[in-house]
Amino acid sequence: KKGVKNLVIVVMNPAWKSHFIYKRFFENKVNDEFNGVKDDVNYVFATYKDNKKNIDPILLRELEKLEKENPQLFKRRMKSGWLDEHEQSKIPLNKFYPFSMDKLEAEAYNLYKKLVWDYTIDSAYKKDEKNDKTAILAFARFDNNIYMRAFASVNMELPKLLEFIPSFVKANGYSKKSRIWIEPKASGKSVAQMIKKQTNLNIIEDEPPKGRDKKSPDYKTAKEIRTDENLAFMEAGRCHLLEGYNWDVFKEQLKYFPNFKFDDLVDCLNMAINKIDEPEPVKVFDIIET
Repeated sequence: KKGVKNLVIVVMNPAWKSHFIYKRFFENKVNDEFNGVKDDVNYVFATYKDNKKNIDPILLRELEKLEKENPQLFKRRMKSGWLDEHEQSKIPLNKFYPFSMDKLEAEAYNLYKKLVWDYTIDSAYKKDEKNDKTAILAFARFDNNIYMRAFASVNMELPKLLEFIPSFVKANGYSKKSRIWIEPKASGKSVAQMIKKQTNLNIIEDEPPKGRDKKSPDYKTAKEIRTDENLAFMEAGRCHLLEGYNWDVFKEQLKYFPNFKFDDLVDCLNMAINKIDEPEPVKVFDIIET
């Protein structure tokens, strides 16, 4: 109605400082924890501490422990603070070092070994770009590190997907010793069964990760839990990316996790890291005396 003042209410958890909300309402105007009115905008800042009486005591103790032991992680998860560029991702991309395929193969050869390339798949067979994607990651385990050579993140219906997966693995080092692990959700089971029937590829249904069941109370945080468990491995510089390959889409998902619209490649990475404790599938050459 004419003369009636419009009122827009925005309730959100702060994200990164490149977000348009921060640019529009916070940058060079107020600090993160401002409470009050400025330029006709009413700011209300709150954290879990404003609602302690309604929080389970066990959870409350865990939050207080996290704040004390890992302030940066606490800020990212619980403090409701806007994050700087270097704080945006929990995944340390600066520790993902490039590698040369020629040098890696030569290093393996000098130890009388040949690299075996494996694959992890997080599947979803929908063509709509708004739906979850199917992701696949090609990697090798060598010297207690993982070396990634290629990835894909695609929207495809099942018939096209059944053509794409064999084509991708064969173009990226597949051999008889290779394994293809696929996440065991409903779509993954269907894809695994169909590929087994149509090809001789070594398809393995991965163990269900904790929290994958949507009925589980920790479903929403399961991906973060699995990623947290693998952070030390990443921070130690044990993840390597093939130099010269376009990793932009892969890095984008990792950089903005868990706040990005897709996380299929993060799932593939976690699955790959979780294979590091399994026996290294390298072929040992016979030593020939000359």
